[in-house]
Amino acid sequence: MSFASDRPGENAPRAKSPTSFYPISAGGANIKEEASLRDVIRVLRKRRNLILLWTLGCTVLAFLVCAVMRNSYSSTATLLVDKQNSSGMGMGALEDLASSMGGEDDLTTELTTHSTVLQNDTTTLRVIRSLNLDKVYAYKPGIFGWNRAIRAEIGLPLEKATATRERLLSIVQRKLKVEPEQNTRLITVKYTDGNAQRAADVANAFVEEYIHEYLESHFNATARASDWLSGQLDSLKARVAESQQKLSDYESKTGLSVLMLGLGENSGGAGGGAGSSSGGHIPALDKLAALNQELTAAEADRITKEAIYQLTQTESPEVVSGLGSSPLASKASGGTAITEGEGLTVLQGLRTQEAALRVQYGDDASKYGANNPHLAELQGEIAAIDKSIGEELKRINERAKNDVELARRTEDGLRQAYNDEQADVNKLNDNTIQLEVLAGEALSNRELYDELFTRLQEAQIQAGVSATNLDLVDEARPTSVPTRPNWRVYPIIGLGTGLFLGIAFGFMRESLDEAIVTPEQVQKIGLLPVLADIPLIRAEDLERAKAGEGLAGGLPQGVDPLEQSFLLTKPNAPAAEAYRALRTAIQLSVADNPLRVLLITSPLGGDGKTTISYNLAVAFAQHGRKVLLLDSDMRKPSVHTLFRTSKTNGLSEVLTGGIPFSRALRAHDYLKNLYLLPSGTTPPNPAELIDSRRFDALLEEAKSQFDLVIIDSPPVLMVTDPVILSTKTDGTIIVLRSEKTSRPVLKRAVEVLAHSPGRKLGFIINGMDTKSVEYYYSYGYYGDNKYYGEEA
Repeated sequence: MSFASDRPGENAPRAKSPTSFYPISAGGANIKEEASLRDVIRVLRKRRNLILLWTLGCTVLAFLVCAVMRNSYSSTATLLVDKQNSSGMGMGALEDLASSMGGEDDLTTELTTHSTVLQNDTTTLRVIRSLNLDKVYAYKPGIFGWNRAIRAEIGLPLEKATATRERLLSIVQRKLKVEPEQNTRLITVKYTDGNAQRAADVANAFVEEYIHEYLESHFNATARASDWLSGQLDSLKARVAESQQKLSDYESKTGLSVLMLGLGENSGGAGGGAGSSSGGHIPALDKLAALNQELTAAEADRITKEAIYQLTQTESPEVVSGLGSSPLASKASGGTAITEGEGLTVLQGLRTQEAALRVQYGDDASKYGANNPHLAELQGEIAAIDKSIGEELKRINERAKNDVELARRTEDGLRQAYNDEQADVNKLNDNTIQLEVLAGEALSNRELYDELFTRLQEAQIQAGVSATNLDLVDEARPTSVPTRPNWRVYPIIGLGTGLFLGIAFGFMRESLDEAIVTPEQVQKIGLLPVLADIPLIRAEDLERAKAGEGLAGGLPQGVDPLEQSFLLTKPNAPAAEAYRALRTAIQLSVADNPLRVLLITSPLGGDGKTTISYNLAVAFAQHGRKVLLLDSDMRKPSVHTLFRTSKTNGLSEVLTGGIPFSRALRAHDYLKNLYLLPSGTTPPNPAELIDSRRFDALLEEAKSQFDLVIIDSPPVLMVTDPVILSTKTDGTIIVLRSEKTSRPVLKRAVEVLAHSPGRKLGFIINGMDTKSVEYYYSYGYYGDNKYYGEEA
């Protein structure tokens, strides 16, 4: 036998059974499942039918689209955008330089511009006219009749037929695709149409019309530039003549010439007046420079003579004599007081005589003594010589003073002449500046006139031989293989789309599916153990049980084929083993407190609580316990059908005093220790009867006669009977239906029973599909309809 402790979800400690549920938060105990690869695979396997349905549907749809879609052919023409040629306006070098500096960005911009302009309405209309596409794509009324605007334009040219023109532009441009080829100077022009030849013709026509349009626009631009230049030349010619006349008049007025400015050669004869042949030589400037040199020399000479004069005022023979050999005498211009006449020579001679007399005086004094008369004579001679020296020094000083005065007057005269000449030069400079302005203006106007005249000649030539940098390098050709439908790509796209949508809807359904399937989901909400999960019993399983299939001797002796319990008809079946495991789990959960009265309920009807109650009673009866199965669902009873008896004379009659308890009991046909107390006739107030003292007395009497009383109650969310009964029993078990009971329903049932002080033993998951993906991911294997001890 398989014990409950060996089953998943039933290993929780059961030494003390809880008397109530744990507190329940709004988020289901705030326990969130972790998203993992295992969960993803589980969802994919669980929803595989939905995924396969979407995949198959989209793939079939793709094939149907290919089958009904009209064939379309695409042809591609290639346009070369070569480097821009010179425009004939003298800007070729600048354009080449800009192109080389711009690099790839400029190339991308150029190709994008050409691609955009190629698809404009003007080019499209030219193609429509050249190929008569208005006849090809003629308007055909559909199921809604003629378009009123187009019908009103029948017979009008496209220039006046607005609605027709917009329709044709929309059709042609929708079929056209223009794209620049990356890292090249090529533009591909692809056109798609139901006719292969027409697709090629339209693609080629677009390239050719665009080249013609480009040539025409360039020719018109060049012609407009030529016309503009012609108009500018007339006004510029008058400006040249006016500026030339102003320059000539100014030369005549001032006597200056542009040749003095060194512009003779560049001016092209702009001066026009009588000029000097000096080639830029200006006499006034030469004279000013000469006066400046003379003034500088006069200042130096005056300073030198002032220095000599100051030295002569000392009247020192030694100082004055030394001036003859000093640099001052050589720096002074012309003669000086030192160099003129024989003053310095005389002074030097007198000093020599004085020196000789003093030597002689010394010798005589030492020879003859101081009182010698001859010495007095010598002293007189020395005094006469000293007087002569003093007089000569005064004469030299007077001459030096005269030299200084002359030098000062000379300097003042030169300075005055320099200042006068400088004023004349300043006036000449102003006139020269004005001359330069007039000469520059005349020269600029002349050069601009010559430049524009040259450009005009080039523009006139360019207008006649205007070239383009566009060329059709690969013309479009008709193809034999249609572009659409693509029998290789479309089914693959359909397959991928279906797979994506199937997976998306599978996960969406999984996220919206709130049905309880696994014990883990129950425990996260109810926070109580799952005592057992009863496998799903299919119709074929019941038929096999009735026929005795899988049993060596058929049905057990005396067992009716209509018996609903596998414990009796097929004791080795997985369902029978599940009920025995449930019995064991209940016994273990109440080991410290013997269980006498057990309440079986469910959140809603149809969860199988009656079948669970019946089979659990059979299991305990087979275990040797004397069991009473009490049907307290007096509103919608069904236990009596499993005993194949009537519901009358049951619980309601006993509680109302109609019959005694012993007369209401029904014995089981095969288990002598299993009895049933049916619900009886439906009373008007079942809840009041259950909450009465008579019901308490009935329970006490039942416990005195039976080892275990199992009460099958109504659903807990539909009536209050289960809440009342839970206060009178030793334990409550909630039956859930796998893949039917939802999380909100379970949470609400738990909240309702949480207010009851009665003891809650746990949950039973009924109808567990042992072949489902959920069962596999909960237990790690797929279940089987055969128990390991069951014969094949």
